[in-house]
Amino acid sequence: MKRLFWTRSRADWEADQGLLLPARAAGWTVVHAPCLETRPVAANVPAGGPFTDLVVTSVRGADELAAQPALSRVAKAAATIHTHGEATAGRLKLLGFPARHHPVRTADDLAAHLGSTLPRTAKVAFVTSTEPASDVDGALRDAGLSAVRIEC
Repeated sequence: MKRLFWTRSRADWEADQGLLLPARAAGWTVVHAPCLETRPVAANVPAGGPFTDLVVTSVRGADELAAQPALSRVAKAAATIHTHGEATAGRLKLLGFPARHHPVRTADDLAAHLGSTLPRTAKVAFVTSTEPASDVDGALRDAGLSAVRIEC
């Protein structure tokens, strides 16, 4: 039996039903296991800063910039904060971190775009969860840039 554990909040459960139809049609059993609480993990800011560019690909990452003093210092020192999502760009702006919003669809697309447009002298930090959906920093290194991951 194939099971899909859906961890979005109780408030989102009804609205998410349409997203779950393909999984159910493919024979998956969907188990709702809502995330009840998130707890931030102190960011481990690697050596190599200050960074010229910061990449933030989620609202949660934006919130971590504001919540963690070490991340706030990194963000304020960076010349440019890059993001691709409108929600993330809006949250960054609301939190006082002006960001450059790139009109690309995914974090992978953003990494490819930045890899081809940032100067080779850029020092980039990617703010992400401990299990990121995309290897943005790896893609930037593959493009010849100096890039590190800051997990929070």
